[in-house]
Amino acid sequence: MPTNTGSTNTFPVKFSHESDAGHVMYFKEHVTKEPSQLEVSNRTVFVINVPPYCTQECLERLFGCYGEIEDIVVQQTPGPSVTSSNLKTSQYFPPIEKITGFHVAYVTYEDADSIERLKKKKIKDPKVLSTSKSHIATGLEKWCNEYRNERPDVDLLQKEIDEFMLAYDKDNKKKEEKKKKSEEEPDDEGWITVSRKGPKPGVARTEKNQTRTLIKESQKRKRKELSNFYTFQMRETKREHIAELRKKFEEDKRKIAEMKVARKFKPY
Repeated sequence: MPTNTGSTNTFPVKFSHESDAGHVMYFKEHVTKEPSQLEVSNRTVFVINVPPYCTQECLERLFGCYGEIEDIVVQQTPGPSVTSSNLKTSQYFPPIEKITGFHVAYVTYEDADSIERLKKKKIKDPKVLSTSKSHIATGLEKWCNEYRNERPDVDLLQKEIDEFMLAYDKDNKKKEEKKKKSEEEPDDEGWITVSRKGPKPGVARTEKNQTRTLIKESQKRKRKELSNFYTFQMRETKREHIAELRKKFEEDKRKIAEMKVARKFKPY
C-alpha cells in the first residue's frame, strides 16, 4: 500500500479488527491564503476521504498519537469555516448542518513539530476505528441513538433556551449601553453621533427616501387646498345644494302627476 503520493500522505484505516476490507484517508500540510488562518496553517493538516463512520473522537485518537491536538474541524466539503471543536456547542441546536457521507477534516496541532512526526511516520498497518473502548454504533443501534437524540427532554431543552436568552439579553443590554454612551460623548473633533432612534427618528438621505418625502409633501399640500375655505364659498355651496334638491323635488312631482293622468299610479 503506498504511503506517499507526492505531497499527499496516506493514512490506512479499517472499521474494526474483524473487517477484511480497509480504507485509505489522505492528508497533507494545510496551505491557505485566508489571513485569519495564516497563524495556524503551519500547524494544521488537511485530511480528505474521511469515511462516514469516522467520528471526531476517532480523528483525535488517530492523529493524537503524534502530538497534542489543539482543534479539529469537520466539514462536508473543503473551504473556510467558522466552526470549531473548542466552541461551546448546543446539544439540541448544533452550529452546523448534519454531515453525511464522506467528508474532510482540519486537524490543528499545538506545535508544528507534530506535523513533521506525522509525515515521517510510515503507516503500513490500517488503524482500527471501532474498538472495545471506543465503540462506533452502526445499523439499528445507530438509528435508535439518532431517534433518541432527536427527541430531547423538554425540561432540559427549556433550560438551555432560557440560559441562551438571558445571555442574549445581557449582551444586547451591554451593546445598547455602549452605543448610548458613545452618542452622548463627542469624538476627538467635537462631533456627537446622532442616532435614528427616538420619538422622531431620522431618515437616511438617499434618493429613494427623498423622492418619497417629496411625494408625501405634495399630497399633503393638495389636502390643505380646501375648496370651501372662505365664508362666501360655503354660502354659495349651500345655496347650490338647496336649489338642486328643489329641482329634483319638482321633477318627482311632475312624474307623479303624469302617472296619475295615465292611471298607472299605484301607491300601494
